[in-house]
Amino acid sequence: MSDSDRAAPRTRDPISVKWHHSTFEVALVSVQGLTAAVTMIVALVGAIYVQQEHEDRAQARMTRAWTLIHSTQGELFYNVGQVEALQSLYETGANLHEINMSSRFLQGVQLPGVDLQRANFRHSKLMQANLRGALLERVDFVKANLTEADLEEADLRGAALSAADLARARFRNADFEGAIMGSNNLTGADFTGARGLVPEQFARSCADPAEPPILPAGLPPPPAC
Repeated sequence: MSDSDRAAPRTRDPISVKWHHSTFEVALVSVQGLTAAVTMIVALVGAIYVQQEHEDRAQARMTRAWTLIHSTQGELFYNVGQVEALQSLYETGANLHEINMSSRFLQGVQLPGVDLQRANFRHSKLMQANLRGALLERVDFVKANLTEADLEEADLRGAALSAADLARARFRNADFEGAIMGSNNLTGADFTGARGLVPEQFARSCADPAEPPILPAGLPPPPAC
């Protein structure tokens, strides 16, 4: 071997490293997909839990309201949670047909558009109540106090309103077909556009001459109280 051969350094061939990009990318996508699926499942379970909790609270709220209404008896001259209970049932969509709310203090109750067909509000105090657009067919309002109540566009067909105080109540465009009336205080009541009214319904009713009711054409003004 020549001297030149001994002096030449020995070199090794470079090691070839191969990266399997496609395999790595597939694995990464799989992990991301699994993470997204897990996140979606967790979110779905959370939404179901929240919805169930909301329904449970609504049911408990409704149960408390019914219990309060049914447990309260006798004539009430002040609010003992009746307004809140009735509004709670209304807001949760409870069936209020034929509900017995006689002799209750319900001043200012807010029930627009409520369906109260055949309910009993005899002797109840409904001053400033909001019953706008309510379904009040055959409701018993005998001797109820509806002073300044809003019953605009309400359905009062066949309702019993005998001896009810209607002073300054608003009955614009309400339907009174077949309603039983008489001996009412009509001071300042507004019947503009009301349907189904006949003179016989105002028998024995009266009003303050300084504040007469607004009646549809053809109906005679009531005598002074």
